[in-house]
Amino acid sequence: MTATRRDFLAATVVGGAGLFAPGLPGLRDALAHAAAVSSGDAPAIFVALTAAEAADVRAIVARIVPTTDTPGATEAGVVFFIDKAFETFDAGALPDFREGLAEVARRASGRKAGAAFATLGVTDQDALLAEMEQTPIFGWIRALTMMGM
Repeated sequence: MTATRRDFLAATVVGGAGLFAPGLPGLRDALAHAAAVSSGDAPAIFVALTAAEAADVRAIVARIVPTTDTPGATEAGVVFFIDKAFETFDAGALPDFREGLAEVARRASGRKAGAAFATLGVTDQDALLAEMEQTPIFGWIRALTMMGM
């Protein structure tokens, strides 16, 4: 079997942090799922996140690793990795993750009445994320984004 870039990153994250070692099979499943959706080999269906949650997560990860002259988190299918993570190795944490996303939603709505994070302009998105940079939810999404990349 030839190792892929995702395998290397998964091993680095798992080996370096030691935090996700018990969930390694789920981690690999989530990475494979993101790759399959990104390549068009799997349907773009969310299994854990709602459509609204997925839209906000997609917008957040796109600001963390934006598309430039190289593909970003959107092209890597990171939102599908994160979604699959909550069906596999991070399944028990979905309620806490949803609480964090609700905080993002409250803050987005405070910037523009009734707005979801995904509907804010990139300037407002970046400002909101800068405000939340030290919060657990931002750290969590950033870590999952790096793993998914």
